[in-house]
Amino acid sequence: MGARKRKDTNGTFSRLVKKSVAFFEKSTRKKNKAALKENDLQKQILETKRKKKKTIGVVEKKRSLDNTHRSTEPQNSSEYVDSSHHSVVDPQHDVSTTAQFELPDGYNQTKIVAVIRDPYWVYVYWDLDNAQKKHLAQLFITGGAYVKTVLRVHDVGGVEFDGFNSNRFCDVVVQLDARNWYLDLGSPNKNIIIDLGIKDSRNIFFLIARSNRIAMPADGPSQRVDEDWMISDTDFEEFYTLSGGYEKGVSSEHGIVKKKKKGFRVQETKSSTMPPSASER
Repeated sequence: MGARKRKDTNGTFSRLVKKSVAFFEKSTRKKNKAALKENDLQKQILETKRKKKKTIGVVEKKRSLDNTHRSTEPQNSSEYVDSSHHSVVDPQHDVSTTAQFELPDGYNQTKIVAVIRDPYWVYVYWDLDNAQKKHLAQLFITGGAYVKTVLRVHDVGGVEFDGFNSNRFCDVVVQLDARNWYLDLGSPNKNIIIDLGIKDSRNIFFLIARSNRIAMPADGPSQRVDEDWMISDTDFEEFYTLSGGYEKGVSSEHGIVKKKKKGFRVQETKSSTMPPSASER
């Protein structure tokens, strides 16, 4: 009897040990599985960051190449900058996944543009290419305070301007690095062209760029008269007299009677607001 009890006790203990081992192995498998999932998730996050970093690197490299290309490509100062040439975003990539871009400080092109604000004021802005900037910087170093940047305003009304035949001009000293300026010309109804240039110590003007031609608006009613609406002085006098204009308090009816007495032929019209009577029919 005692031997049977010991045997049963040993069997129960063995079963408990097996269950414990199985539970431990099952828990271990679950932990390993969770660890594998976490590792896979970390790998996915790292891969996403790597792809994003690679995309930003490609875009930055393309922008650097575009800037190098623009700095070495010759530009014509008479042409306008095409904004489509300065796009640095690869169309194959989503803009939302790339860094934010700002407008460049310049477009490596020498030009000046004049814009009318009102009959008296003009807004002027300009830009210089890299070679021109270096050349002017050297001039300012060698010339010192005697070298000045000026905007030369030409009155070119009725003139095919060739740079020397303007009606008159005036110079306004400006700061070259400002790159824009407001000018109070005080000259409404004029045709204007503005030159950007420098004056050396001998007061000789050197042209850098020439603006577009602008026509300043008038500051009052137009002096032009439409010929289709003009009438002769005789007709005007007749109409004005018929309206009683020369005699205060005289109606147009009295004016017509007076005209008849003076021998003027006056055509009378009847009002169409009342129906004709039987005798008139």
